[in-house]
Amino acid sequence: MQTLSRDAAAVKSPLLEVSRVSLSYELEKEKLDVISDVSFGLCKDEFLGIVAPSGAGKSSLLRIISGLQRPTGGEVRVKGKVIHSPVDEVFMIFQNFALLPWKNVLENVLLALLCKDLPEEVRRQKALKAIEDVNLKGFEKAYPGELSGGMKQRVGIARALALEPQILLMDEPFSSLDPLTADHLRVEFYSLLISQESPIQAVVMVSHNVEEVVELADRALVLSDRPSRVVQDVKIGLPRPRNKKSQEFYEYTDRIYSLLT
Repeated sequence: MQTLSRDAAAVKSPLLEVSRVSLSYELEKEKLDVISDVSFGLCKDEFLGIVAPSGAGKSSLLRIISGLQRPTGGEVRVKGKVIHSPVDEVFMIFQNFALLPWKNVLENVLLALLCKDLPEEVRRQKALKAIEDVNLKGFEKAYPGELSGGMKQRVGIARALALEPQILLMDEPFSSLDPLTADHLRVEFYSLLISQESPIQAVVMVSHNVEEVVELADRALVLSDRPSRVVQDVKIGLPRPRNKKSQEFYEYTDRIYSLLT
């Protein structure tokens, strides 16, 4: 996926539009407002990071975008079409890897392809190619219990590559990993997904790690505490690869932290 200038991206029709989305729950004695009137768009070749205080509904917002949860107000459009349930263009990687422990790596990746009307051999070849792309070739018959945390997350990424969605959603994808593994996987992940060869055209990542967002994202959508509202949409104008020790990196990090607090 090649990087576009902001002016070029601005004139493109958005792949994803989140329009005045709200979410609330009717409790026994009161109404709990979780998300309030959140709107943003995402164009091709954009990586959006969403940050907010703990418990502010970041994961709920991601599930709404994926079609797994219905909002109580507003709507989500993918390529101009309002979605009410999961669609082929969108795939979500979960924080806890979501692997079935009794199935091996190949079988776990193949699970994601069962919804596709494809011949069995075609599904198998797509799964094997995705496994190779995430550097797990040779581990096709390994079970989740035999894999490290980083390898499990690679299986999750392989599922996404096999399905070839246009929009990838990630819910705290590196938070379950040790810092060293997370650091290596972030660099490898960006190079893998944000490339000309990747079918993925845009990424939305929820994270509590501000440095992670500044390292990976083109924009940081900062949300308030519950009920979540958009505080600011911060464009991160840093060249790649990004130097985490540079003054500019620290300035973006401090700016986002200040918005959160």
